[in-house]
Amino acid sequence: MPNTPGRRDVLKYAGTTGAAAAGLGLLHTPAATAVPAPDADSSRKTVREPLDIVVFGDAGSESAHQLAATLSDTVTGGLGQSARVLNPGDPAAYWGGTLTFDVAVSPTGTAHDAPELRAQMVRITKARGRFRVVDVDETGARVSRIETVVGWRNEVYPGEIAYASRTAWDSHPVLSAAVFKDPDIVGWTQEMVADGQFYKQLDLLIHHTWTRVGLAALRLVSRDWDAYQAFPGRPARIPTAWDEPDFVFADEENGCLALKNGRELLFVSLYWRARQGVNDYARVHHLTPTDQRSATVRQRSAGTTGDTFTARDWVLWDYAINDPGAGHIPPGGFPPPGDPLHQSQAGDVYHLAPVPADVPDPALGVHFDGVETMLVGRAPFYLCRYGDYLIAMNTSTDRTFTLPARPDFGPARDLAGGRTIGAGQRPRIGPLSTLVLHRGARGDG
Repeated sequence: MPNTPGRRDVLKYAGTTGAAAAGLGLLHTPAATAVPAPDADSSRKTVREPLDIVVFGDAGSESAHQLAATLSDTVTGGLGQSARVLNPGDPAAYWGGTLTFDVAVSPTGTAHDAPELRAQMVRITKARGRFRVVDVDETGARVSRIETVVGWRNEVYPGEIAYASRTAWDSHPVLSAAVFKDPDIVGWTQEMVADGQFYKQLDLLIHHTWTRVGLAALRLVSRDWDAYQAFPGRPARIPTAWDEPDFVFADEENGCLALKNGRELLFVSLYWRARQGVNDYARVHHLTPTDQRSATVRQRSAGTTGDTFTARDWVLWDYAINDPGAGHIPPGGFPPPGDPLHQSQAGDVYHLAPVPADVPDPALGVHFDGVETMLVGRAPFYLCRYGDYLIAMNTSTDRTFTLPARPDFGPARDLAGGRTIGAGQRPRIGPLSTLVLHRGARGDG
């Protein structure tokens, strides 16, 4: 392929194998530990027991594994499980507490064929590909970035470069293509190289001294780069580019969606920053080839319980951290210096969503005032309107909701099915399903 770097180029720019090799030394097989032999019948699928288990916070297990800790405390969580907390130094710096320990490893026989897990990881990677913004970088070159505007946290704008995989402590840009060999993921990765965005993502691998990052670099130069170069050209490209087909992708479990409608992209998080109850706020990012709009909008919800949470007068953040070791941090964070500031939403009452029966304690045993709590803020049903779009999402697994009449919105097209639904029609929205209506002509930006 044109613009494809050679192996020598990658070694030149990501020459961190020394750090990675040092990282590998953290795990070794103690002399007294016997490594089980591989099965004689390799054709028979077997279930292997773990080679070794370290139970953090358990004195016997830690002693048996020669665990040494600095700046660390042992704690017991709400479910009775022991754990360790790594604390900051004094003064606090980037590095804090550390743990070192011995654990048994085996050079062979530890890989398991799990096609269901592999298929799910490929689906996850492709789902993430629907949340990409194709843009231009600071040099004017084409680039694909992570959609961050509708995120709960780390909403840096513009988002980091990402096509299929992105560079991180444990990842590099061609990792998912080399490992999964999926044609679409390979095509997206080849698109990244053709756009000239490969080298720009190597800075972390080159300059970070942590052995964990070095191990990711080692995987790139010793295993994955050669595998990637061996792939034939694939036609698949990032699905949010303007010349790609329209789509509607909804994730009801996480309360978010992405769609392409002609020359418009719309990313929406309906279940957004709702940590203690259903707040009826949605986060929206609307894009055309010429502009972008970011909005936090009011929406409607249904199916909540009679239990409520009243928003506190907290301004640094609006929740208590769900961590048993965070008891020294006031709920809502430390008050900022200067004149008193107040939360404009203090006093708002949020109804709690029903929690599945298999979640016995959505607060995970941490019950500080206002603690962030799983699922209580995800409404069973959302109805969100933004511009010419109307979104009805059912996040429940066992309920059906009826779309209310919409005389002020008028007739609109079902973007997924293509049919026109009149303003007085009231279609039923089944479990884990979403209806997106758009009024007017196909989005033209």
